Amino acid sequence: MNRLGEVAFCAIAVVLCSVTHASAAPAPGDQHITVAHFVIEGADSLSRSQIEEIKSSVMSRSESAEVLMDAARHLLTAALESSCYIRPDIQLSVVNAQASPNAAWMQATVRQGTRYRLRNFRVQWAQVFSAQEIGQQLPLDDMRRGDCSGLATLDATVTDLYQRRGFRNVKVNQLVQPNKATEQFDLTLYIDERK
Repeated sequence: MNRLGEVAFCAIAVVLCSVTHASAAPAPGDQHITVAHFVIEGADSLSRSQIEEIKSSVMSRSESAEVLMDAARHLLTAALESSCYIRPDIQLSVVNAQASPNAAWMQATVRQGTRYRLRNFRVQWAQVFSAQEIGQQLPLDDMRRGDCSGLATLDATVTDLYQRRGFRNVKVNQLVQPNKATEQFDLTLYIDERK
């Protein structure tokens, strides 16, 4: 092995040893905490019961701060999107987690943004069912009135429709494209009709 090769080999070996050693020690973000107090600001469209449900699902769980913040973000996003607030801005932080891991404080600051209504519904790649047949299975009129709770179960509803026809491996993906200027969104379903 020439001198340059030996230097490169040694450098790689040192890096690998450093990575192995570093991964053995738990990172600060991996420390388990328990949220004792959770403040949610700005989610004005959510009911008190919705807010309490989100809080109770995060509080009193022993997890890493990252896992708890992901759970809170997911629940807040789902609740807001069900009221047609598409892609809300949610900022989360955890306070005093290291000093008091069993009594941490979490704060969520929410900017709901625009409340959208469904404008266009499209289906791509479908051959077994028409867009009209698929649309009849979905609460599209509710989405046009500002109730988007059906978005959460939309993929499962269309998947079930196909599976009853024998398409066990069908894949359904939705694309929601909001237009801030018109306060409307377009919904497109991409259906991979695999048997």
